Amino acid sequence: MFSFVFGTQAQTKSWTLKDCIDYALSKNIDVRKSYLSTQGNELSLEQSKANILPSLTGSAGKKLNWSKSYHSETAQYGSLSGSNNTSYGLNSSITLFNGFKMKTSVEQAKLNLESGK
Repeated sequence: MFSFVFGTQAQTKSWTLKDCIDYALSKNIDVRKSYLSTQGNELSLEQSKANILPSLTGSAGKKLNWSKSYHSETAQYGSLSGSNNTSYGLNSSITLFNGFKMKTSVEQAKLNLESGK
């Protein structure tokens, strides 16, 4: 009765051996883990190359203060006073030498990428 109500459909696609293998590889958890691991190694290589470059950081800030004083003897508010402060900052750093640590870090990341592939 259920098959009559919901209907049944047979699979119309015929699978070749290549289709089966491609489907299995695309759904295999170990293959997916390996792919993600390779992507992580690629990012690690890019990061180790970027660590060699100098860094530059900038900042800007603005602070406004407004106040009005109250005189209790006269029971009146005084004049409005305010201050305006602006600050800017620029910071840069570069590593001149650290015992070839950056160079070996890049080489290690390349080797990790190759071994992961």
